[in-house]
Amino acid sequence: MPDPNDTPLTPAATPPEEAKNTVPAAENLIPQSRLNEVIAERNALKAAIEKEAKAREAAEVKRLEEQNQYKLLYETAANKTSELEAQLGGLTEKVTAAEAALLKVWEAKKGIIPKAMASLVDKLPLTERLEWLAENESELTKPSQGTPQHAPPNGSGKKAYDFGSMSVPSF
Repeated sequence: MPDPNDTPLTPAATPPEEAKNTVPAAENLIPQSRLNEVIAERNALKAAIEKEAKAREAAEVKRLEEQNQYKLLYETAANKTSELEAQLGGLTEKVTAAEAALLKVWEAKKGIIPKAMASLVDKLPLTERLEWLAENESELTKPSQGTPQHAPPNGSGKKAYDFGSMSVPSF
């Protein structure tokens, strides 16, 4: 026989009949005013979310519109670049023609430069050669007074050339 002191510690699986029919206590109920506040707060948050979504969409539209302006700026820059490239092509032709003419002038005048200096002057760019020739042409066309008979200061026994007041190109 079961001992009356051996009662299970867990409550009975079926609640007593009186617990089923009772209304929740007043302290567990939410007042209507608080419920209205929560609903209003939720509606305000929904409205804020919708407003933010609309603002994001508007910002995206604005960004795309700005990209269209960038596209227009790009097209303008591309047109200007093509115009400048066409001008550059024309200028390149002019520069090539001018260099050819300057080279003809150099070829005609380089014969007055002594052979010892010609190899040095030929290392200069064409424009610098012509500038050097223009500066020193009067000295080069003077009648020569002969070669000096003194030995060079380095004692090598090679002939020293006297170029008078001509400037020597630097490299």
